[in-house]
Amino acid sequence: MLILALLGSLALFLYGMSLMSNSLQKLFGDNLAQLLPKISNNSITQLLSGLGLSAVSLSSRSVTVMVVSFVNAGLLSLRQAVGLIFGANIGITVSAWIIAFFAFKLGLEYLGFPFLIVGFFLMTSKKDLYKNLSELILGIALLFIAIKFMNQSIDKLDHLAYFTDFFASINSYTYLAIPIYLFLGVLISALFESSTVTIILTFILLNYGLIDFSQSIAIVLGANIGTSITANILALKANVQAKRAALIHLLLNTSGVAIAVLFFPILVNLLSWSESIYNLCAVHSLFNLSIACILIPFSSYIVNLLKHIIVEKEEKDTRLKFIGTTLLNTASLSIYQAFKEVDNFSSITYEGFSYVKLAVNEDDADKFEQYRKKLVEYENITDKMETSIANYLSQIMSSEITGDNSLKIKVLYRLISEMESLGDSCDNISRILNRERLHNRRFGKESIEKLNLLIDKVDLAFKQMNINIKRTLDGKLISIDNAYKAEEQINTLRNSLRDEVIQEIELQNGNYQSLNYFLDIISELEAMGDFMINISQTLFKLNKKAI
Repeated sequence: MLILALLGSLALFLYGMSLMSNSLQKLFGDNLAQLLPKISNNSITQLLSGLGLSAVSLSSRSVTVMVVSFVNAGLLSLRQAVGLIFGANIGITVSAWIIAFFAFKLGLEYLGFPFLIVGFFLMTSKKDLYKNLSELILGIALLFIAIKFMNQSIDKLDHLAYFTDFFASINSYTYLAIPIYLFLGVLISALFESSTVTIILTFILLNYGLIDFSQSIAIVLGANIGTSITANILALKANVQAKRAALIHLLLNTSGVAIAVLFFPILVNLLSWSESIYNLCAVHSLFNLSIACILIPFSSYIVNLLKHIIVEKEEKDTRLKFIGTTLLNTASLSIYQAFKEVDNFSSITYEGFSYVKLAVNEDDADKFEQYRKKLVEYENITDKMETSIANYLSQIMSSEITGDNSLKIKVLYRLISEMESLGDSCDNISRILNRERLHNRRFGKESIEKLNLLIDKVDLAFKQMNINIKRTLDGKLISIDNAYKAEEQINTLRNSLRDEVIQEIELQNGNYQSLNYFLDIISELEAMGDFMINISQTLFKLNKKAI
């Protein structure tokens, strides 16, 4: 029963941390997404920002996951992520001081119950702000209550022979004891996805004399490695930059621990002026601060090293850059990632369109076949991208979202549908051109020149659409007159060309089948203009708000 009580209090602590982390993301996630890239322009502000976030959330892991998510969304560069993650590593030591002082020194774990009452009443509010605040307060309350129960559980376990025998058996391995405790720190932090849990357990074990000071240092060092594993697991389905950002945390902690293990006896002798939890906090702070200060000047070299460790490979089948897994529990950031992916989708679709003009103007049969296959390939890519983004949006919809976010998701569904239609039109044109050649109904020079004129108008519309997508991402879309003008030019030229062809058909000039192929192509090109104006109009309906 005592073991169950200890595990239950650990679960309560983790749930409290989860509530705190989620509520902080809901309260400040959007602001952080806009603020962090602006303030994280030098090493000092990067360190301080990471430190502050980690100290407030009591978790370097949640900060690292957030930074990885921002890198994945293209909000932060890898260079900025290095400083933030180094700062988060220092910030978690501040969290340890806070817990040591309030929960162990002052014995304020009973504050959890008043916090619980306040959080409950705020939870009944219908306003999102108060509901998010209630989650934050309830999370703090559960942390205090969990620490109280953990203390009580280990106090009783201290009197059980099998519990004390467990540590005695580890200590019997003279030379392997420290590596075993180091591994325990890694295992517990990785298992519970939190170094804070490991640190608190270490505080309690040290307080009751179940482990000595050197063993407690080994556990805390192991916790540094364990907490960095989670972000790397979550980043497996993210883009290359996000994978590199996650690896920073692991490399930082692993290299730091490796140095500490080499000089472990010296480290313990120099820092063992007392065997209190406050001395352990001091050692933890000194260690993480020293490693950050040593490595931060080499940030540029670290970034270059990561580029060699994780090499960027373009995924030809999907070409996704910004989505793959939702790393944060904030719908706003996930939606921003989806919009960035739509921007990428638009660029990929434009790449595919470039082969239309090449195919129309190519006389060589082999080269034409290459261009035709490229158009088919890009149509397959757009199909897969639409499906992948739609699945991602479906995951966001399954979470708790606001009315504004619901509207943005509907807009995103509309955008990817229109973009997939653009890919279909390019493929349709390739089919028409292929039939034209199979039936030996090749367009004359004059017809090709006319098609080139319309293709250029569609190309201009494509560029204007891409400009409007980027302006929407920056919150600067105040007009879509550029898209309307491009659409008007397409329609005017299409009408003129269609009237000319119809007149030739009526006068029985030229080959009827060839003229029909010509009409089919200009119809597809005009349809592409319609899809693009639909995209700009849909974006404009977001009422000029930044995504």
